[in-house]
Amino acid sequence: MNYFWKHTKSTEHSINRAGSVLMLLDFDGTLSPIVSTPARAKLPKATKDILLKLVMVNKIRLGIISGRQLDDVKKKVDIKNIVYSGNHGMEWKINGRVFRKYLTLETTKILKSAEEELEGIKNRFPGSLVEDKGLSLAFHYRRVLETEKSLVEKLLDEKLAKYLKTGRVSLIKENFAYDLRGNCGWTKGSVTSELKRKLGSSDGLLIYMGDSATDEDVFSKLKGDVTIKIGSPRGSRAKYYLKDPEDVQRFLIWVANVLLVKRVE
Repeated sequence: MNYFWKHTKSTEHSINRAGSVLMLLDFDGTLSPIVSTPARAKLPKATKDILLKLVMVNKIRLGIISGRQLDDVKKKVDIKNIVYSGNHGMEWKINGRVFRKYLTLETTKILKSAEEELEGIKNRFPGSLVEDKGLSLAFHYRRVLETEKSLVEKLLDEKLAKYLKTGRVSLIKENFAYDLRGNCGWTKGSVTSELKRKLGSSDGLLIYMGDSATDEDVFSKLKGDVTIKIGSPRGSRAKYYLKDPEDVQRFLIWVANVLLVKRVE
């Protein structure tokens, strides 16, 4: 995989040639640095300022696709006239309309039962946190003592195994969090395809950036577009990579310059 800053010409050409640009970004670890608890995450002011500038450019449409709940990520970003998607693609908002995929009653019961077990583990390990996101659950343990993290993971694997065997939920492990999601057939890849269909154009370009394992589903689907992994590129199916949210901020400024210079010309 190529480091983006060594291969800018190809993307610049694609942006200038495209009739429209749809740019979709993950939030945690992409726009916002990874922090100790989800509540502490915030959009850096400099990043928000450049996003506000990009929103004003007619040629580009922006969207945020996050594992957070829809209302949560909307509050964190707080920018009008962009698309928001939460819960790994299971809910999204376009032009004021909210769309949501619903879980079966049995799947909802499984998540509720799993939440009770996760609460029991949380009570044993100070610093851990259970996050109920409606369509999914997350167990965060970044703040747990280093000497206890492996025990937390062992217990989580043991307690969640029976729920995973039902096939009604799936698990993502990353960034000191276990994310248990209801299976409803929708992922970040699904919602990206839907947004591309609704908002893209026949001569449009899609740019997608994310740092999560859940973003790999998107990378594998977008062969002819610009895909960028944030963080370590090892094992990723993205075309390029950027190092961290600061690198993403630099990229957003670069995109704005490409678009605005072209418009002036």
